[in-house]
Amino acid sequence: MRKDDMSRPVYLHVCKDGTVTYRRKGQKVFNGRALPVFTVDNEEQALDIQVRFCRAQWVEHPQLPGQTWYKLNEFSGDLRDLDRVADMFRDHYNKHLAGV
Repeated sequence: MRKDDMSRPVYLHVCKDGTVTYRRKGQKVFNGRALPVFTVDNEEQALDIQVRFCRAQWVEHPQLPGQTWYKLNEFSGDLRDLDRVADMFRDHYNKHLAGV
């Protein structure tokens, strides 16, 4: 992870099971356990990253009732894998979302 990965106002979080959620600075993490891996400028960019790197889940999440939620296509559940996820998000952000 790089210092500027956490410099924007919308945080993308990853749970051990690969669930990816986002929140604005100051909002609580939805389950209190997800770890921040990258930030973007707005919710539209966060959703873009979810759609690009995750699968939408169609069964209801017990902590996200009534919401579509997303799990990474590839994630080991290991903390060491978060660097790879941050690299993917950063590369996509820099190539397609920065300045939008």
